Amino acid sequence: MDDLTIYADESGKNDDFAIVGSSWILSGEGELNSDLVKWVQERKSEDNTCPDVFHFNKIRNNGRDLQVYKDFFNYSVQRGHMMGFKAIAVNQKNTSLSNDDLNTELFYQLLRIGIEHENITGRIQLPKQIVYFKEKEEGESALRITQIQQQLIDNFKTHYNESLRLNNFMAIDPDFSRLLQVADLFTSSINRVLNHQRKNPQLRRNAKDAFAEYVYDLLSIEIINYDALKFQQEVYEAESDLAILHIFD
Repeated sequence: MDDLTIYADESGKNDDFAIVGSSWILSGEGELNSDLVKWVQERKSEDNTCPDVFHFNKIRNNGRDLQVYKDFFNYSVQRGHMMGFKAIAVNQKNTSLSNDDLNTELFYQLLRIGIEHENITGRIQLPKQIVYFKEKEEGESALRITQIQQQLIDNFKTHYNESLRLNNFMAIDPDFSRLLQVADLFTSSINRVLNHQRKNPQLRRNAKDAFAEYVYDLLSIEIINYDALKFQQEVYEAESDLAILHIFD
């Protein structure tokens, strides 16, 4: 049974839209990760704006390191020919789930919607084993990780029988994973547009806004809007194979 690897990050937990975004590696994960590591090493040798770790919130507002962030993300997209980006966002004002329950549920719903899309479009064929990494949050308890993991296992058994199995679910430090850094940049860009820019349309834009808009343009993110009542229901409307954002409002 082949593996499908997902790198995910959550954002907007204390804002209007709770978001989980992710990069999906259908094959060639090891080669892609090695390419990213090598790219950063080479760039650092010639560019003093290149950071040790790529975090969206570390982009300097004055734009000094904006180009290297763009180049890193662009390189990951160009090299990751079997990589896709998927995100799900839910307006927390329009759901009865608690903040913690919603954020836990988002990890499964993102995977469910993504698997159905990949299967229907023929990019993958079941059965599959899922290797699922999420960005480790400050102060996050081991209990929460166990709860997300158990929910994934239970839902797989209920809805997919033996055709989908969770091989691993781990919270890891993004400092040690270039691919998780890519997921961070993707997810935080969505948060920047969907939460920050939407609520502050008159604020002067800075480099973080420029990077977020670059990600949207580069990926041509397909945005699909639903009523929040459809959250946790079957949705298969996506057409893009590269980047999809499902918004439940």
